[in-house]
Amino acid sequence: MKRLLFLGPKCTTKPLKSAQGFTLIEVLVAMVIIGILATITVSNVRGNLPLWRLQGATNDVVGIFQKARALAVKNNRWALVVFTGVNSPTTCAVDIYLDMNSNGTVEASDPKKHHILLGSQYPKAYIKTSTAGGVAVTTVIMASDGTVKPSTLPMPITITLGSTVPSVTRTYQVIVERSGLPRIK
Repeated sequence: MKRLLFLGPKCTTKPLKSAQGFTLIEVLVAMVIIGILATITVSNVRGNLPLWRLQGATNDVVGIFQKARALAVKNNRWALVVFTGVNSPTTCAVDIYLDMNSNGTVEASDPKKHHILLGSQYPKAYIKTSTAGGVAVTTVIMASDGTVKPSTLPMPITITLGSTVPSVTRTYQVIVERSGLPRIK
């Protein structure tokens, strides 16, 4: 449709410029590109999710030891780090108890200070082994000075974490030295 514009003494017909914007084709092409990028991103996240869960579980085990050490020093009592369901992806758990009578065993009077069920919080991640000098360990005692007891326990303590996802071939190890300080290997 042509409109008349007054350009001085003569009248001429000249089309008005259309409003600035995107055409339907341009919008559709942009949406297709965004969809492709979103699909690639989601597939990358899904592929890395089991590894990220394993890393998260490993970091939580390190955090458990740090928390147990801090509780032992703060309360001037032994703290017990207890592993249950080792090598079971569904029931693997780590707990901290404050040992009220410093006998190194969990009793009904010992309050539970922290609990992590790895299979629930980090699906498919679990503790494969917990050893000290090649011997299985289910309880680690953190003394009130922050060190690992008893002094006869072979060191270091090695907690190996793995995943049941076949594509995750990596395992992580948390190493706890006599000083009670954990590190990831």
